[in-house]
Amino acid sequence: MSLATLWMSNKSLREKLSIIINRTFLSPKSLAILYNLPTNSWRVYLYYPVRLKYLLVRYTGIILGKNMQTLTAQNNKI
Repeated sequence: MSLATLWMSNKSLREKLSIIINRTFLSPKSLAILYNLPTNSWRVYLYYPVRLKYLLVRYTGIILGKNMQTLTAQNNKI
């Protein structure tokens, strides 16, 4: 489910934030699998900032781009 679809859903704000947090901060086991680390390694915790940076870099442009498209479309209507 995309962020836009999630945001437009009928879920409560609390449910939406819970989904976003759970997808951002994966379990240590999931993070270990994602970054090819041993599942019982303490190093997995060092990868939480790596994941956060990845998500910010990956999706900030998309979010800002969509916002800019929306603003441009709204300004063209005026």
